Amino acid sequence: MKTIFFDYDGTIHESMFVYRPAVCKAIEFLNEQGYDISIPTEEVFSSFIGKNPKDMWLEFVPYVSEDLREQASMVVSKTMEELILSGHAQWYPHTRSTLLQLKAQGHQLILISNCKNYYMNSHNAMFQLDEIFDLLMASEAYGYQSKAAMIEQVLDQLNQSLIMVGDRAYDIQAGKTHGMKTFGAIYGYGSQEELADADILLSSLNEILQYVE
Repeated sequence: MKTIFFDYDGTIHESMFVYRPAVCKAIEFLNEQGYDISIPTEEVFSSFIGKNPKDMWLEFVPYVSEDLREQASMVVSKTMEELILSGHAQWYPHTRSTLLQLKAQGHQLILISNCKNYYMNSHNAMFQLDEIFDLLMASEAYGYQSKAAMIEQVLDQLNQSLIMVGDRAYDIQAGKTHGMKTFGAIYGYGSQEELADADILLSSLNEILQYVE
């Protein structure tokens, strides 16, 4: 049996349905404070997905004060929580059935995300994550450490055959750091070039069933 780490946004969750409107509302808030921030392109929005909130805001608007960046992040959090709990969040096709099949095969499934605790809790409320995954890892609970560092803290709880599935280069790098077989989700927000170091590329999550028995 294997331990399979799954990134969430861009691998399981099709994030843009809740993320884009929430960031747009935060930009509106910042512009009310006297800034003139344009709505990002879809490419820029996609580049934000998967980053922890502090890094995302620092990269996007480094000229905005830390206090206002934190307030903007809170606007995003509140808006996304409302959207998630009102049913706007969506998973990619075939995701639940794929995860349930892997679980039925006896594999240990772990969800690891560069997210805040409220985000994980909201999705758990809507999608019953804890009925599928053996462990839910939100980066806020780990002091916004890297995924590689988060994994380091739970290695002694895991089976020895490890797999990482994610749509960003840092997912693949985290897996490689710990000697995992890595799967790049090219249907998510990372490009095929970004995921070039992955051992296997997936155009849909259910393709993993061909490689994991």
